[in-house]
Amino acid sequence: MNKLPELKKFLRDEIDSYPVEVVFPGGDPQLVIMDNEGNEIEEISLVNMKGDELAALLEKKGFNKY
Repeated sequence: MNKLPELKKFLRDEIDSYPVEVVFPGGDPQLVIMDNEGNEIEEISLVNMKGDELAALLEKKGFNKY
């Protein structure tokens, strides 16, 4: 994560404002989107993504800040 300072800041300061989960399988951050029953729908790599890009992606996917 030290190689991705803007993403690290977003994950530290903003991600809790969204109803999503970010996981780090093998060290690379992944956004995991699940349905209401807990089934994985989509997994998106966050490598090389900046915080504002992640925020835009979340909004595009229909996730709004609390």
